[in-house]
Amino acid sequence: MKAQKILEEERFPAGLGGVTPRILLVSEDPDDMARIHLLLADLGATIVPCGSYQEASDILSRQSFDLAVVGQGSVAFEGDGVLERARDLHLRTPIVVVSRAADMGSYIRAMELGAVDYFEAGTMPRLMLGVLEAYLGLRQAA
Repeated sequence: MKAQKILEEERFPAGLGGVTPRILLVSEDPDDMARIHLLLADLGATIVPCGSYQEASDILSRQSFDLAVVGQGSVAFEGDGVLERARDLHLRTPIVVVSRAADMGSYIRAMELGAVDYFEAGTMPRLMLGVLEAYLGLRQAA
């Protein structure tokens, strides 16, 4: 527990708000959820996992998050409803899409709906963490 507190202090010092950031993690695939959760755990944030795109859309209307990560399991891009809901609610929460089925049409759709970034699942973890940490740092400073 002490190591976790040190990690949080190093990544998100009191000067950035002093509050542990909250991340909504959405994926209907348990393997993707576990893999992304493991990656996000390195950020020292509170991770709120959600295994349903519909449930995530509902959660966004009741809770606030510093970042949302939405898994895209197929080219059908079922998670686009989460981005649509965030847009309809006029949320300023940065949303990042992590795709295991990279598709240019899904990428364009995600950007049109307001995603701030789009990663293929095979993206180097350190690169992805650096980008996510930057979004959290900007959000904490705002």
